[in-house]
Amino acid sequence: MLRFNPHFHAIVLEGGFDKDGNFVFIPFSGLEKMTEYFRRKVINLFLEKNLITKSFSRNLLGWKHSGFSQDA
Repeated sequence: MLRFNPHFHAIVLEGGFDKDGNFVFIPFSGLEKMTEYFRRKVINLFLEKNLITKSFSRNLLGWKHSGFSQDA
């Protein structure tokens, strides 16, 4: 039951540090838009690298449940 399952994990700070070294909290919002943007970037990368065809990329973009997700 092995199959191709591309994915990665990342830990991303919700904010950043100012010039004095203090952490400034900037909460994430719009995760749905970020997820769709990331999805399209990955599909375009696969297309540019000739890992998938244009037809298959259109098929992937048509999926209601894309398999892409982000948690905050």
